[in-house]
Amino acid sequence: MRRGLLYFTILVVLFASCKKDDNNDVDKGKSTNIEKFAEKFLADVNFARTNPSGYADEVLKPYYDKGKDNGAYSDLKSRSSVGALTANKTLEAVAEKYAKFLAENNKMGHNENGSPSERAVAGGYNYWSGENLAAGYTSGNADTDIKNADTNPEKSARGFVAQLIIDEGVASLGHRKNIMSSSHKVMAVGFFRSESSTYRNYVVQEFGYK
Repeated sequence: MRRGLLYFTILVVLFASCKKDDNNDVDKGKSTNIEKFAEKFLADVNFARTNPSGYADEVLKPYYDKGKDNGAYSDLKSRSSVGALTANKTLEAVAEKYAKFLAENNKMGHNENGSPSERAVAGGYNYWSGENLAAGYTSGNADTDIKNADTNPEKSARGFVAQLIIDEGVASLGHRKNIMSSSHKVMAVGFFRSESSTYRNYVVQEFGYK
């Protein structure tokens, strides 16, 4: 088993009141939105990997103009492309399960319920190579929170990928390195929201080398 790369980040949060809707139709909509979130998340990761300069201009330039890109704009402008990742459904189930665990237990860390490689193997995937974690929200209102994939899947996906690539506060730039690493071949992302947790929205990104 290869040693994987582990990184997590906590995104800036803004506290406000929130509400929860348990209507079954809403739950069905949420399920569809989570699928949209996963698709957009993978698409943006692959945009950055296969066309880093284009991603920098389209996504990172506004952060750069405000001095909040943590060097990511210039970094990606100077990078060569790497191969696109493919989605892996087995690894997706692992990511979703861990995102749910973190949110429901109000925890944040790579080893809160076994190691990442142990969780992957337990879920039926034997080629794990890295993990990124992120969490945070922009509004306490579930409907207007753009980090909430249940209600804003595409904005949430774009925001979380950008934050992981910017990697503010992480000296090693580990999230960015994971996303741009040519060693990874497959990817999966899991999302879960808990209104009672500290960071509301929890994202787990898993990588594999096969």
